Amino acid sequence: MKRFLRKSWHGIPIGIIATVLIGTAVVAVSIYLTTVLTITQEIKEPYVPPEKDYGS
Repeated sequence: MKRFLRKSWHGIPIGIIATVLIGTAVVAVSIYLTTVLTITQEIKEPYVPPEKDYGS
């Protein structure tokens, strides 16, 4: 594990590159899921507000 963390690519540690890529993937998937998955709701009866009670 330590050998992997010490490796670098063009002077940038592999651990930092992996962390940025994983974070980017998580954000991209969450944005995709929030835009694609929608909830549809069918209203079968119109909403009728209750009559006001004035403390009679």
